[in-house]
Amino acid sequence: MHRFEEIKCIGRGSYGSAHLVRSRRPDCPHGRFVVKKIPMELLSPKEKDQSFCEVELLAKLKHPNVIEYMENFVVDNVLHIVMAYCDGGDLADKVKKQQKIREQIVGPENDLADPRGYFPISQVLDWFVQMAMAIRYLHGQRVLHRDLKTSNVFLTTENVVKLGDFGIAKTLDSTLDQAKTVVGTPYYMSPEVCESKPYSYASDVWSLGCVLYEMLSLRHAFDAPNILTLILKIVQQDFAPVPPHYDAEVSDLLSKLLDKDPEKRPSMEEILTMPYIRRHMQGLVASGGSLKVKGTSGKVPENGARPSINEDDDDDDSRFHAEAEELMNPNFQSEYSEECIDSLQIYYGPKDGSNLSPNIRANAN
Repeated sequence: MHRFEEIKCIGRGSYGSAHLVRSRRPDCPHGRFVVKKIPMELLSPKEKDQSFCEVELLAKLKHPNVIEYMENFVVDNVLHIVMAYCDGGDLADKVKKQQKIREQIVGPENDLADPRGYFPISQVLDWFVQMAMAIRYLHGQRVLHRDLKTSNVFLTTENVVKLGDFGIAKTLDSTLDQAKTVVGTPYYMSPEVCESKPYSYASDVWSLGCVLYEMLSLRHAFDAPNILTLILKIVQQDFAPVPPHYDAEVSDLLSKLLDKDPEKRPSMEEILTMPYIRRHMQGLVASGGSLKVKGTSGKVPENGARPSINEDDDDDDSRFHAEAEELMNPNFQSEYSEECIDSLQIYYGPKDGSNLSPNIRANAN
């Protein structure tokens, strides 16, 4: 860590902690990054494998709306994962701040019919489209995020979404494969996960619906005082209507995403090619809104790591617009290319790490 100066700890999780750091390199005096520290001695063999798989996964993912991976190294038996820093915080903080703003405006009664203090629908759909683009990319790589929630949706100061925290993501070897492990955050868990049934990409679609609901209503789609009651609500009950000032089309979108039957939920392509979403994307592209993707500030910590985010800004911008225009094309075909399907083949494999790349295995020893 001699290359970085620690600024502060910004979070702790089940496997480690996240720290905001500043580069000590003379040519990068203001570059800030996030370093995720994972103590190896505290982990079981399975947990070690999951940590290394997260590194493998991050290193292979490249999308304007996915957190940028820089490098990894091991110091004193602690795995360090260096990632781009999103200077706009996360969506959970945005929702909490908006809740306070609304309380100040409408008072403690919190009349749901009062439209004041909610996010504008244009802002909600702006964030939603970017999240959907990121998840579409992940699913194209056969990756389930499995823990999509507002606190894992990071933002730049320009309101560009960066999806992060792939600690429990899973790569499926076939588009027909289904995961079976119960993981995720309770508020955002799909009914099939709650019932310990096999699940696939539709589970991420459900979680995206929960995030959309939270952006619209400033509260969870399903809430309860304990986990058992929460699971019963998710499995058996419908979500409460969103504030009535929002248009009927977004309510219809929510009902599709939060369908109890995973077979009836739309795929990410189907979501992004819905007329309602297409119209919003066209408006964003025409106005030069947040679909104009810019990276966060900073340069690569060491030679040989990934290119600087700043150097990739134009590529990210053009790629995002190309992707948006493809989805807005009425002749768009909902199919992944073979190159896209075959580009990522990592998985949670043997505990000896034989599925990992040589450099990661070397760091593990």
